Amino acid sequence: MGVPRTRDNEEWKMRIGVSSFCYERLTSDWNVSRGGNFWRGAIIGHGNVPLLPCIRTLKRAGYAGVLSIEFEGIEDPLMGTELGQANLRRLVEMA
Repeated sequence: MGVPRTRDNEEWKMRIGVSSFCYERLTSDWNVSRGGNFWRGAIIGHGNVPLLPCIRTLKRAGYAGVLSIEFEGIEDPLMGTELGQANLRRLVEMA
């Protein structure tokens, strides 16, 4: 069930945060979810999240707002954000 596209809900379509995560344990410093799964933040495009189908869905739904990067990786934040921005731009063009 999606949100109906009407003028009344335009304020809900302002910004979508994009993150990427890895869901497997490679080192001992990974986070553990309540369900016992291991995860950690990743550079956009480097994780297990299937971002391209998500972006395609947003485009089909008519979303034309801002996509902001929410970087939560362990890499240097500036490098991770720059790589993530380049990857996100490429994914948006591909979608």
